[in-house]
Amino acid sequence: MTRVESHIYEFLRKGGKECKALACAVAIMERLLFEEKKSIYDIQVTKDIYPEVVSLTGGTPASVTRNIARAARKCWKSQEKRIREEIIGEPCEDLHAPRDLILYLAVYAHFGIPYYEAIRKFPGDFG
Repeated sequence: MTRVESHIYEFLRKGGKECKALACAVAIMERLLFEEKKSIYDIQVTKDIYPEVVSLTGGTPASVTRNIARAARKCWKSQEKRIREEIIGEPCEDLHAPRDLILYLAVYAHFGIPYYEAIRKFPGDFG
């Protein structure tokens, strides 16, 4: 299990395909942001992330999209308060799309601190 998968597993509390697809998406987002230095605003999950997840995990684009959406929903519903405190770092209304959670988890996996704290400490790393 990769470092990213173990972070996500901690919040999902279960494994399986859904967790694996979400973990891959988070790892790809982390790479795009911090190795390839792409701006948050230039990354499109459907074009930049999901096709790579399909090639890594198998399945179809539709099944990968569905698995990631399910895993993000499960993660948010089961650990909402903890995610807000540990992963996001500030209050937020609701999870708008799986992209949001992928971004928050990628930043958390990279820095080990909440998203908004990372933005304040390392503003140059977010394009």
